[in-house]
Amino acid sequence: MDTVKREGILAAYRKVQAKLSEPQALGYSSAGDGRRRRRGDRDRFKIGDRVACAGAGVASHAEMICVPVNLSALVPADVPSITRHSPRWAIALHGVRQAEPTLGERVASSASASSAS
Repeated sequence: MDTVKREGILAAYRKVQAKLSEPQALGYSSAGDGRRRRRGDRDRFKIGDRVACAGAGVASHAEMICVPVNLSALVPADVPSITRHSPRWAIALHGVRQAEPTLGERVASSASASSAS
């Protein structure tokens, strides 16, 4: 709407059409083995660690991606299948990080527990 106000409806239409004609990466979550890392991330992941990622525009369904460390989570060794389940819990973990809960706070409860209280 700002573009319409500033440049007119035809310019806005052309911008939208140009954006829609660009190829877009599909997906918003992925999982795999870490292949490389940036210098500042040495203490977070090791090369070869199993990693789950979430984030539209970065954690796409591709052979190789580059994801910011705050959108990535280490997959514990006892989790059996990273490709099927890990992106789901990585998305949930990202939500918990965004909420920044503190000790003693209740952030979720089961339906039976909430109906009893």
